Amino acid sequence: MKVISLHVPEKPYEELKEIAAKEGRPVAALIREAMADYVARETKPRRSLLDIPPHKGGRLKKRWTRSEIWDEMIGR
Repeated sequence: MKVISLHVPEKPYEELKEIAAKEGRPVAALIREAMADYVARETKPRRSLLDIPPHKGGRLKKRWTRSEIWDEMIGR
């Protein structure tokens, strides 16, 4: 395992220490986990919505406008 040094803002570090204490884990374990999650998320291939096949549920009852689709997506 590689040893590194970081300069971090005090407030987030204190909050991280509180979380680690509640979970009974070392702060270093939380940082390693966060780094692994970040690397996994950033290195997996990204897919386009165009790669997803269309649903075979039949025809749309009406054509949606862009604003109606956006409203549906954000739950308005």
